[in-house]
Amino acid sequence: MQVRVLPLSRWKGSEQSLVLLAAEGQPAPMGWKGGEASLKRLVALSRHESFAGRLGQVVILHPEGEDPARRVFLAGVGSLQILNPEVFRRAVAFACRAAARAGARGVSILFPERGDAAKIRRVAQALVEGAMLSQYRYAAYKTVAADPGSAPLDNVVILHPDDASGKDVGAGVAQGEVFCNAALLARDLVNEPPSALHPAKLAEKALKLGGRVRGKVHDQKTIERMGMGGIAGVGRGSANPPLLIQLRYQGSKPKARVALVGKGVTFDSGGLSLKPADSMETMKCDMAGAATVMAVMRAADQLKLPLLIDGYIPAVENMPSGTSLKPGDVVKMHNGRTVEVLNTDAEGRLILADTLAYAVKEKPDHVIDFATLTGAVIVALGPTVTGIMGNDKDLVNALLAAGETSGEPMWELPLVKDYAEGMKSRVADLRNIGPRREAGAIYGGLFLKEFVGTASWAHLDIAGTAFADKDGAYWPAGATGSPVRTIIQYLIKLAA
Repeated sequence: MQVRVLPLSRWKGSEQSLVLLAAEGQPAPMGWKGGEASLKRLVALSRHESFAGRLGQVVILHPEGEDPARRVFLAGVGSLQILNPEVFRRAVAFACRAAARAGARGVSILFPERGDAAKIRRVAQALVEGAMLSQYRYAAYKTVAADPGSAPLDNVVILHPDDASGKDVGAGVAQGEVFCNAALLARDLVNEPPSALHPAKLAEKALKLGGRVRGKVHDQKTIERMGMGGIAGVGRGSANPPLLIQLRYQGSKPKARVALVGKGVTFDSGGLSLKPADSMETMKCDMAGAATVMAVMRAADQLKLPLLIDGYIPAVENMPSGTSLKPGDVVKMHNGRTVEVLNTDAEGRLILADTLAYAVKEKPDHVIDFATLTGAVIVALGPTVTGIMGNDKDLVNALLAAGETSGEPMWELPLVKDYAEGMKSRVADLRNIGPRREAGAIYGGLFLKEFVGTASWAHLDIAGTAFADKDGAYWPAGATGSPVRTIIQYLIKLAA
């Protein structure tokens, strides 16, 4: 999608449909610059369509005479008392979806607010995110052209008043494009069929991120030589050997060093603890953590963040075969701990544990891992809230704040000390599942905690939020790109 910023004085109304945002109980659209006569006609038309300004409500108006556009998409933002970037993000998303369904190829969005520079940038970024993220389609394998009414918009213009705010609008739009392109990269990677994105192919894509992102790949023999029994064990059941992908981005005069670790199970059958057939249908999404690492590192490079970021992706397929891990097997991890594997479908924590133990040796300031780790987190928090755990309250709070800003909410789950007893094994140091069915997400976090030592660490369980069963406010069913924008937002704050 092409995104442009244009002063209102240079806009020609006949070029595109116009998106206006309006609040409940407010007769004039936000940012309105038209004349009194035009406003009266718009208000009359909107009342005829029973427009009330509720968030999610969009009406199509067809003004006449000297009105600013031939077609107006009037979108509600709800109450003025609860305005925030997520409200603007969603309102624009609803408007752009309505415009695409109506056959529009592009829209112009009137900038809705005044304020200080920071506020203007935040709102501009939210407008772009609502537009770009809502128009995503994964069509790499489509052979039949889409119906005209289902084709996405191909261009968006952000109209700003002819004053000093134009610079700040432009800055917000530019940052929003970086955020969106990163999230869309993650969506593309997660939506790719598993046979087309096995570990070697994932590594190939990681090494082609470009810019200042550099990488290397550790093969199966190296993984075994490094004592990574978790990665080697999970990967040994597949015809596609396991890999450990290591990336680095180094900005100018780094202010902090961060390690990002992403679960890269390119397909998860459950291994010998085989999943039911319907549970395997979406298991190409089990590398969403890996996609997050790749997308965030590319964005960090594009934003030229003054940080040193190390990215680690254990890439495996979890498949059943005569060489697969068996329930009851014991594997030795990179840090020397031994783990009794009681369920081969709890494989993500095995590969992450090895990788976390390896990552903390570089003594980063913070370590963050992302994993579609447990179904239990979906039971606890549903499909739109990420579970977060960690041993550093300041790090967890910073990530929670970034998630709120980005519209990707998270909720902290406790690492209950008493539960750690349940991770002990009779025959090894640890077991890879808890003793009971409850608190599955917490047991997963407690297991990983054993491999980070004293490092500042946070774990994001994105099993519910990285992949959606149905369309959301600005994501279609399938990969959502969460929590990419949250992590970029966090890194920007860290680099400030």
